[in-house]
Amino acid sequence: MRVKQGLMVSTAILSMLLATGQGFADSGWGDPSGNGPDTSERVPSDVDQTVDWSDLSVTLDRDGTLHIPGGKVSSPESISMIDAAYGSVKKIIIEGPLVVRGSAHEMFAGLKDLTAIEGLNNLDTAGVTSMSEMFYGDEKLTSLDLSSLNTTNVLSMRNMFALNYALEDLNIANFDTKNVASMHGMFDCDYVLKAVDVSKFDTTNVLDMANMFYENNALTTLDVSGFNTAKVLDMSAMFIGDDNLTSLDVSGFDTAKVTNMESMFLGLGKLKELDVSGFDTTNVTDMRDMFNMYGTEGQLTSLDVSGFDTANVMHMGGMFAGNRQVKTIDVSHFDTSQVKDMYMMFGDDQSLTDLDLSNFNTAKVETMDDMFLQNYALEKVDLSTFDTSNVLSMYDMFLNANQLKQIKLGTNFKSLEHTALSEINQTGYSGKWQKVNQAGQGVSSKLWSSAELVNDYQAPLGAGTYVWQPTEKLATVTVKYQDEHGKPIHDDQVIHGQTGTVYTVAPEKIAGYVFDKSSGSTKGSFTDEDQQVVLTYRADQITEPSKNTNYEQPALTQVNSSSTPTLNEALTKESASEAKAETNDVLPMTGMLHAAWLQFVGVTMLLGVAVRFWFKK
Repeated sequence: MRVKQGLMVSTAILSMLLATGQGFADSGWGDPSGNGPDTSERVPSDVDQTVDWSDLSVTLDRDGTLHIPGGKVSSPESISMIDAAYGSVKKIIIEGPLVVRGSAHEMFAGLKDLTAIEGLNNLDTAGVTSMSEMFYGDEKLTSLDLSSLNTTNVLSMRNMFALNYALEDLNIANFDTKNVASMHGMFDCDYVLKAVDVSKFDTTNVLDMANMFYENNALTTLDVSGFNTAKVLDMSAMFIGDDNLTSLDVSGFDTAKVTNMESMFLGLGKLKELDVSGFDTTNVTDMRDMFNMYGTEGQLTSLDVSGFDTANVMHMGGMFAGNRQVKTIDVSHFDTSQVKDMYMMFGDDQSLTDLDLSNFNTAKVETMDDMFLQNYALEKVDLSTFDTSNVLSMYDMFLNANQLKQIKLGTNFKSLEHTALSEINQTGYSGKWQKVNQAGQGVSSKLWSSAELVNDYQAPLGAGTYVWQPTEKLATVTVKYQDEHGKPIHDDQVIHGQTGTVYTVAPEKIAGYVFDKSSGSTKGSFTDEDQQVVLTYRADQITEPSKNTNYEQPALTQVNSSSTPTLNEALTKESASEAKAETNDVLPMTGMLHAAWLQFVGVTMLLGVAVRFWFKK
């Protein structure tokens, strides 16, 4: 994956260099068959040499210093011709006033060993109209003080300081740029340039700003807020690769005439905000990689393109790729009827959750590779208006978009082949896709794994909305048992059931407690939300029967005739005793006690009869 990412960024940058930057192709440096010098073979010199250069005699001494006397030159040839023919030029000294007329194109260009130029204050460039590639490709030049350079009549500054790989300090604060029409690639690939003051540039007549600050990696600040861009036609790759810029104010840019914005902000991974809400994009035809932060951490959290007019745009590949912090991009109004490529359009937008593509017209689109690559947070996408009839490649369209739970496909979405739709591995889902209606209800008994859906889907019969099939969720009722003080007296009981089915909760018998009351519904239906029932018990107050301490067993007394009771008297006495026991709140006699008492009374009566019989004798 990383190799793929790196290749895509490199390809984007290389394509810009080849397509919009003239660079080496213009100058022909190192190409024996081109217009530039062949530097492959140099004649070493052990002596000072006098050389003719544009009607002036100049001296190249043995240590590589070129001495240029004062004089006048008209559209002078490049000093690199001397470098190629006579030996390496390491230093240039302009020893007197040097008047230059016409063009200074490539005047000091292509001197790969040049480290310094002295006497630049002797240059009179009031009559110069072109400074294009004037210092182009001076790879070892570390500083330039051009504070005295007269640029009043200059029309072109194209690639003026391009490929100055070692240039750290550049003084151009006094440049008069009111007549300049081209600033294309002006600071292209000046990798270590720490600062460049263009805040006073008059860009009223500039037509071309493409590649202007291309790969200025060391820049941390850049003030272009005062730029007048009313006439600019090309802003492609204008700030590409300026990956240490933390702020950039382009809110005042007039882009009404701009036709090309390809890679304009590509790779600005440390930008935390970017206001392009006022951009007029009516005439723009190319927005490829415009906001592509792929391969960076992407610090932007929002991007307002809601006002963009895209009716004429033909290229949107990689347009928003790599914006890892952006959660929503409003493209709902985009007119994509002319667009030919959408590859990587939203690729690696890892936080993207909201994306309305329901208005997209893709009838002319040919590539959709990696379109939603690594959209980790995106859960649904509406592709119902997509027409893939002319799409040639959809490789990895959904690769690693592993939260994508809903896809809406239209009758013109021909196939899902090679889209790398992620398998469903989350809990709560069956691992299958199901086709549903607008109410979310299944309309088919057939289910698909991601691989099966990719293989089986065919328009128009397959058109519709596909969602992850959820597993059946059981509803729950939790029953809690507590005493009157709220203290748990039994383990909770959890009852499960299907939503809508009926449940009943009955109190459990708990030793030492008696059920008292309940809170919550002890009878009802399971719902989507968990429910709770609380059963409250009180301690059991049952007391063991008390002993009858007031009951006295009748005592055996001495028997005589006068005290011997009759049967009626005995029964009457027994009844009285029972009444007394009840009155004294004591338990009544048991059956055994009652029987013993009757036996006692019977024996007593018999003894009494026997005694009376004895005395009558």
